[in-house]
Amino acid sequence: NYRSHTLDAFLDKMKETSPEENERKPPNECNSAWVEISRQLNRQPDNSATLLCIGPLTNLADWLDNEVSSDLLSLKLNKIIILGGNHPSSRMSNVEFNFSLDPIAAHCVLSKSIFKEKLYLISTGGVCDYDALIQTLGQQRLDGFIKKSKISSENSNQSFFLPTLLQFDTGAFCLSCDPVSAFVASNPKRCQWEHLPVQVDSSTGLVIAATNNADAKISIATSIDLDGYFDWICTLLPDG
Repeated sequence: NYRSHTLDAFLDKMKETSPEENERKPPNECNSAWVEISRQLNRQPDNSATLLCIGPLTNLADWLDNEVSSDLLSLKLNKIIILGGNHPSSRMSNVEFNFSLDPIAAHCVLSKSIFKEKLYLISTGGVCDYDALIQTLGQQRLDGFIKKSKISSENSNQSFFLPTLLQFDTGAFCLSCDPVSAFVASNPKRCQWEHLPVQVDSSTGLVIAATNNADAKISIATSIDLDGYFDWICTLLPDG
């Protein structure tokens, strides 16, 4: 249900229903992501759940713009961990991929003051840097992991996502992205955080320092325990 926050999409949405019809309704029931998310959230105690966002923030921006879904997220979520963006001090030549695909959505999510204390940002160009991962782990160690992953997958009767993914991602570039955010979600104390007031350029998706230092701060990851991450990754492999 990915739909970019473009002007045309916004105007189309305004034509579909009147303001009165949108006032207290949850997101469209056709949005299967929200149907499942709301079902899971309603099973959780208040202020206990973690939402892990590993792609563009289009859906989340829609949910936060809707009073019903925003109320449920505010009630149930303890953390929103976002894989994307950049540290405001970095000098990136290209805007991070996830934020560049829907910069207006990224701007919307990071500007919601009521949620800022629950936001945790993991930059794919900083903490999840592939070259840093290789340098820390060593190419030989990484190659051994990939080999073990292939063997364990062949000897298992079950389907495991990570070994299957590594069959196609032969350079293991995926290890510097989505699994890192899952590791941080499971082991937040194995990560160093900086708390900064930031904003997102809605035309590019670039994360920059907020012009008003009094703005609420969000948590931005600056480093993770890469050895601990690698050990954790190994536990995801099937026995083989």
